[in-house]
Amino acid sequence: MTLRLTPDLLRAGYEFLRTTSPFKGWRLPHSEHVEFRVTQTAGEHGEYEMTKSGHDIISLSGATLGHTITIIATIAHEMVHMHMAHNGTIDRNDLHGEEFQRLAKIVCKNHGFDWKWFV
Repeated sequence: MTLRLTPDLLRAGYEFLRTTSPFKGWRLPHSEHVEFRVTQTAGEHGEYEMTKSGHDIISLSGATLGHTITIIATIAHEMVHMHMAHNGTIDRNDLHGEEFQRLAKIVCKNHGFDWKWFV
């Protein structure tokens, strides 16, 4: 059996992660200031977007995710992108470059996520 993704489920996962290391030190916005979307995109698990006006959007695919560990790990992955966008360190030409890898290793170590899956 798999979980049915909803924006509220994503919001709850985000808030849980936001209270844990390393996220709690990153000063990410409260979930009330983030838009959570559920897509049915078959080719990707998740996506983070910051609009031109600075609005944060995290989208996860109900077509590819349905288990707690992969949902939480995907939210965490997108939170790394969010942190980088908020700090101006995101590289649109290399979204999973050196800085992403450095931060992702910290997240995986703190949460026990599988590095090979996370990136």
